[in-house]
Amino acid sequence: MALTLLVFNLRGDLTTVSPWAVGALALILVFGVAHHILRMAVQALRRGILNQHVLLEVGAFAGIAGGVIGLIRPSPTYPTGKFFAVSVMVATYHIFSEWLSLIVKTRSSPRRSTSSASSDPARRDRGAEKRGATRPMSQVGVGSSSSALA
Repeated sequence: MALTLLVFNLRGDLTTVSPWAVGALALILVFGVAHHILRMAVQALRRGILNQHVLLEVGAFAGIAGGVIGLIRPSPTYPTGKFFAVSVMVATYHIFSEWLSLIVKTRSSPRRSTSSASSDPARRDRGAEKRGATRPMSQVGVGSSSSALA
C-alpha cells in the first residue's frame, strides 16, 4: 500500500486519484459501515428529534456534497479530498465512540455469579409449621408465599 502511494506521488497522480479514493471510502463508511446510524437519524427526524445521529449525518452528507461538487467542477484550489475526509472522520469518530460506550456499559453493569453453591434465603410468610422460618429458595414449593431476604 505504501509503495503504491509512493509511486502515485512520484508520478504526480496522487492529486487526481486521492479525491476518488477518499470519496469511495466516505461512501462505503457512511452508507455501509455506519448504515445503522443513518437509520437511527431518519427515525429521529420522523419524530422531530434533533440528536447526535442527525447531526452526524448532516455533517457527513455536507462533506460528501462538497466532495461531489469538487469532482464535478475540478479546480486545483478546491479541497475535494478534504471534504470527503470530513465525512470519513466524523463517521469514524461516531462509530468509535459508540463502540467505546458499549464497552463501558458492559464492564460497569452488575454481574451475578452463577458459580455460587448457595442459593438466596427466603422467609415463609404462611404455613402451618414454623411461621417465619428461613429456608433456602430450593425448598420453597410452587404456590407457597415467601419473600426474599435482602
